[in-house]
Amino acid sequence: MPDGVNGTECSGGSMNGNLFLSWGVGQRRVPGQRWLGWLLIGALSSALFLLAPGPARLQAESASPTGDPPPANTDADFAPGEVLVGVLRDAPLFSKSRAEREQALAGMAGVSVSPVEELMITDATDAPRFFRLGVEPGAELATIERLRMQPSIAFAEPNWIVRAAVVPGDQIPVPVLPNDPLFRPNQWGMQRVGAPRAWAISQGSAIRVAVIDTGIDFSHPEFTGRLLIGKNYVTPGLSPHDDSGHGTHVTGIIAAALNNGQGVAGLAPKVLIDPRKALDSNRTGTVANIAQAIRDSADEGARIINLSLTTPSPSSVLEAAVNYAVGKGILLVGAAGNTAPNPVHWPAAYAGVLAVAATDMEDQRAYYSNRGAVDLAAPGGLPSQLIYSTWPTGGFPCGTVVVAGYCTAIGTSMSAAYVSGAAALMWGTRPDLTLLQVRNLLLETVRKTGAPATDVGVGRLDVQAAMRQVLLSNIQLSHSQIGGLALVAAPAYTETVTLANPSGDLIFWQASITSGNQWLAVPPGAAQPGNSIRYGGPAQLSVTISPTLLPAGDYTGSIQVLGTRSGGSQVSQTIPVVLAVRDSLQSLYLSLTSRQTSGLEWQMANAAGKQNLQMTDNSSIGLLLPFTYTAESLAVTTVRLYADGFLTFPASESVASLPVACTPDETPARQALYGWWSDLNPGLGGTISTFTSTTGAFVVEFLDVPLAGASGERVSFQMALFADGTVKLSYAALPAVAGDVVVGMEVKDGLLSTRIACRKGNNVLGTLPAAGETISIGASDWR
Repeated sequence: MPDGVNGTECSGGSMNGNLFLSWGVGQRRVPGQRWLGWLLIGALSSALFLLAPGPARLQAESASPTGDPPPANTDADFAPGEVLVGVLRDAPLFSKSRAEREQALAGMAGVSVSPVEELMITDATDAPRFFRLGVEPGAELATIERLRMQPSIAFAEPNWIVRAAVVPGDQIPVPVLPNDPLFRPNQWGMQRVGAPRAWAISQGSAIRVAVIDTGIDFSHPEFTGRLLIGKNYVTPGLSPHDDSGHGTHVTGIIAAALNNGQGVAGLAPKVLIDPRKALDSNRTGTVANIAQAIRDSADEGARIINLSLTTPSPSSVLEAAVNYAVGKGILLVGAAGNTAPNPVHWPAAYAGVLAVAATDMEDQRAYYSNRGAVDLAAPGGLPSQLIYSTWPTGGFPCGTVVVAGYCTAIGTSMSAAYVSGAAALMWGTRPDLTLLQVRNLLLETVRKTGAPATDVGVGRLDVQAAMRQVLLSNIQLSHSQIGGLALVAAPAYTETVTLANPSGDLIFWQASITSGNQWLAVPPGAAQPGNSIRYGGPAQLSVTISPTLLPAGDYTGSIQVLGTRSGGSQVSQTIPVVLAVRDSLQSLYLSLTSRQTSGLEWQMANAAGKQNLQMTDNSSIGLLLPFTYTAESLAVTTVRLYADGFLTFPASESVASLPVACTPDETPARQALYGWWSDLNPGLGGTISTFTSTTGAFVVEFLDVPLAGASGERVSFQMALFADGTVKLSYAALPAVAGDVVVGMEVKDGLLSTRIACRKGNNVLGTLPAAGETISIGASDWR
């Protein structure tokens, strides 16, 4: 073990699976072989590196499953004054009149219930009859608990609120930067997988996630109102309190509260947590207990089961439990193991379990992460790149105690938790998705790292990309209607409507004129069904309006845009068109809409004047700053200026300046300011200079610098750095045709960034600045 790690993986010591099931010999899957057969598992151990070793001990206990009462929900995400109830069809109350039935239900509930509405949900003869009961607001949970105790009641539950997962068009969504104090400086893993931009799309809902581990700290404020009763398999009859820390740490990555002003943030902050304690205080357990916990979790409604634990031996008992859970449509996520160069351990080695390897900040396999049949990877950390999460208060051994209730650890246990949290966020946004769809979306949207598949599988988890793909594709229009005013015999003119799609999933579209055919037209290609749009790739619909042959009067028409999703469902949008044709035009006043911008704050040089730089195409130069510039705890005194319109810092970092890239993960720079990152060529003319402004800023000025090529377009802009960390981008003149360009900033190796806009090929994200505009970027703007 390298220097800096004071502990060991919490393995089963000298014991192994053969002590329990020496006859259970299974076949390990090979890379790329998924969903082909279920394998076998032996004794289990926690797949976590902690800074506290302990002797291995195994216990075997099992018990029958128990039900959970509904959790207290602090967000009130259910309809007030309503309870949903399932009544067994053979219940005596169905022989009674409606009034007597309501009276019987009120008696079972212990409160007055009115109105009572029967819901016709299913025709299945073996299903209960469903009712919606009206109760006093605030009495919902108590009523549910009383109803669940009645033998005639199949279930009782809140009437949960459902929300549409829709975001506007092709604008880059504003990332959610939590106020949890450990997020920005310490939770690099969350930033690496794109959690802030994923939260801007959706923060999920109250789906159920089972964490089979060492238990949970029931008093931890990060889980208030979302903890189910769970079960203790180590000491039956006791609650599943965490006496190790591992289970609480894993659960925090999955489900810690968001924006509660303390500690850390979890990937899926609204999920219900089902804690299953099957590992003891030494973080060890038995396959019998793990298998029983999987079965019970599946029977009691879990959508996802997190297995941050490993064993080097297979077991038929666990094989049966995995088969059972997968057969019920449940996603199982397992840690690959921390004993490289060994192959992936069980249960992650099962084809029915997603095998998750660990990566570092550079998206490379962590040195300890097992290799082989890996499905995907997620942050697991290194001794110098710790994973911060929740921890029980009570003196349990911990890596680095930041504040009470929070600690650090590294390992594939953490990596598995990231994937479980991502799946929970996806399923909480689209509960209609199947197990296969969620699994495939996780694998199809990863960030490619260039590492071998045996190290990281198909790539590193990208939650933002997965969430973008989860959104239902849709057509969003830049114009809700088109209006026009023209003289009699005026020539035809064109209006352009932008069609955008908030989802990464393609939607195919076609446009047709539904009324006004005599004077309205769309291009022939627009009427064909082969057109498509996805997030970042909008389309332009040209509408030709021909008043030439129309007499004076008012005319109305309409255009239908029909979209077909990849699943076959359709969506339709109608664009009304109003045209006023007049013999003559008097005074005309048109309302204008414009983008809200600050005025141009063009920086002026102080008495020392400007220093002109001699730069050529694709060149760069190191520059000394007049002060120490600090960006997210990175203090620099030098920058490197590139002829293609951007800075990197410090100057010692030199990167390729082209081609431009839209996302921080794709850019070569670790820290950069992109004023107008494009293919510029100062060798063709213009000036590039630096100076200290009268306001004390360090300024780089591009004045009348040509774009490369023969277009003749030029750009004039300034990049100004202030000692307090503020950046101002000012634009005096911009090209009419932008080409590929990026405007924005990134720091901390792209973990935090501000992307104003990107245009690359046919992909357009955000809105490019306009001439006469100044954009200010402060520390609070980085995401």
